[in-house]
Amino acid sequence: MPVRQKRPFEAISRARALLASSRARLDRTEATLSHTKSGDARERRSVEQEIAASVRRAFGGGPSAAGVHCGRAERARRAARQVREAAQPKDVEPSTAQPKATDLTTAQPKGGGPAEPPAPALDEGA
Repeated sequence: MPVRQKRPFEAISRARALLASSRARLDRTEATLSHTKSGDARERRSVEQEIAASVRRAFGGGPSAAGVHCGRAERARRAARQVREAAQPKDVEPSTAQPKATDLTTAQPKGGGPAEPPAPALDEGA
């Protein structure tokens, strides 16, 4: 083949090689974008699911907020009852135990009658 005809075929061959490498680079970029897009979609779905679960909990789709607070209140009552029972003397039945009065002016006598007024305070010289 003469040289004049050989050069255009070489140019065509070089152009095809460049085209192939460009196509490979294009395929790699497309794969990277596709992978990123699917990751973004997964993350977006995950966030949307978390938001939906939070809304259900807050506004009644799942365990209601009132139910959660009632459960907490019941656990607090139970704990207070256990502390109260542990603090009572062992020889007294819990059903007959009287709460201790901390203010002597409001304490009721055991006989059920009126309480005596407190003793007047002593003057220590003015």
